[in-house]
Parts: sequence; structure tokens; C-alpha cells
Amino acid sequence: DVARLATLLGENVNVSRLSLNDCNLGDQGAEHLAEALAENEVLTSLSLEGNRVGDRGAARLAAALERNEALTCLSLGRNCVGGQGVKHLLDALESNYTLLTL
Repeated sequence: DVARLATLLGENVNVSRLSLNDCNLGDQGAEHLAEALAENEVLTSLSLEGNRVGDRGAARLAAALERNEALTCLSLGRNCVGGQGVKHLLDALESNYTLLTL
């Protein structure tokens, strides 16, 4: 259950890299993970490739990036992010200075 994983990720103090590729998370899963990312201070790399994440999920991840100061790499390849989702992510980069790879 991605909600439980997100809760654990929010409390995480050890895991710095996480790959959840091809887990069929969709926008709802991305939203749960975004909540955790907003609080997490340890995770530096998150891969969410091939998870059917669309504009709604990308918007929530972007909002988390505005608060997150640890993540340096976020991989969203092979998803369904369209123009609006990309715009949200680009806007988030205006206030996020730690993310190096998107």
C-alpha cells in the first residue's frame, strides 16, 4: 500500500535512494509520496518511472519540491505528465535549489 510506504518514507532517516519504477502508482500514489517528500530530509534520489503519473500527480510532486531540501534526483520518465504538469515542475524549480536532475 503506497499510503503506508509514504508514511514510512516521511519518517525515514536511513534510506537515501528509492526506486519505485513500474509499480502502477498513478496520480494517487504520487500524491501520497509527495506528502512524504515535503517532510523527508534524507532521501536524495527517487525514481518513479513508468507509473502512470499525470499532471495531477506532477503538480503534487512539484509542491513537495518547493519544500524539500534533500532530493537531488527525481526521475519521472515513461509517465503521462503533460504540459500542465511540466509547468508545475518548472515553477517548483524556481524555489528548489537542491534538485540537480529531473
